[in-house]
Amino acid sequence: MQKLLDRLDEDRIKMFWWFVCERQRIYWKREAGESRPWTKNKILHTHFFCNVYRELDRGTQYCIKNILNNNNYTLDGKVFRMMAYRLFNEPRTYEFMNKYLDYFNGREVAKMLDAKRYVHIRLFRGAWMAAPPHDMKGMTKAGVYCMSLERVFKQRVDLTKRLKALDSIEEAWHIIREAKFFGPFVALQCVLDLSYMRTFSSRWKDLDTWTYTGPGAKKGIYWLMGHNPVRSKGSKEFKKGMTDKDMIWIIQHLQINQSGYIKQYGLKFKKWEGKPLDVNNIEYSLCEFQKFMRASRGGRKKSFSPSSD
Repeated sequence: MQKLLDRLDEDRIKMFWWFVCERQRIYWKREAGESRPWTKNKILHTHFFCNVYRELDRGTQYCIKNILNNNNYTLDGKVFRMMAYRLFNEPRTYEFMNKYLDYFNGREVAKMLDAKRYVHIRLFRGAWMAAPPHDMKGMTKAGVYCMSLERVFKQRVDLTKRLKALDSIEEAWHIIREAKFFGPFVALQCVLDLSYMRTFSSRWKDLDTWTYTGPGAKKGIYWLMGHNPVRSKGSKEFKKGMTDKDMIWIIQHLQINQSGYIKQYGLKFKKWEGKPLDVNNIEYSLCEFQKFMRASRGGRKKSFSPSSD
């Protein structure tokens, strides 16, 4: 593994940890009620970046409060509701669907959602979306997703039993992926949500070591290797010799050595609830880091909103 460490660029590693610490500092300043600007860095001030801790983002907090910690729902009800929420990833859409979720009928819910769409109500959150349907057979995107959710609803009891019997978050991820349109990224969000419930997390032995490395996090790792994915159009040179296991190992290395890096670079990081960053927080941060690097190096910018989360 020393060969992997040798491929990492010292200046980029330092920049990554500065980004992580500065983004967390912004969070604490906002929580303390300080007025803007919360940072002197222009990109962090004017662009939207997710929190360092996934649990602090509003979408995740909504899921925890309204679904996972809601004692009015059975366990299989929570699993289904969480999957319905994450497929659209928009709290308002979940609120629209909520009264239908105990007796879910895909066509009925789709009809209701399409009516909202025609009056210009946003059904999908822009931060990330589920895999796009390719053959909609005359149905809208919301309609196709609802038909997929109807199948999940019918299987929710068996699905929950299967998830409870596992001792691995990676295996849970594979099970969630069996549902149509739950690609690797959305499936990751689902199992991370489930990990906030002791019913599942107390059994998952690989919770501290496994993650799915998404496309954004992979680009973040390429930046750490000294490459510039923005200007490497069509080039796979910076990916040469890198496997998914290598990616996860680098994330694990950053997670295990986070305190040492922060101390080495003279940075300050105030933990949330005293918790160090876990492997999924690191994966999350690598994705945000590549957005930051892309914006700072003249890459094509997405439609960011000023940082408020």
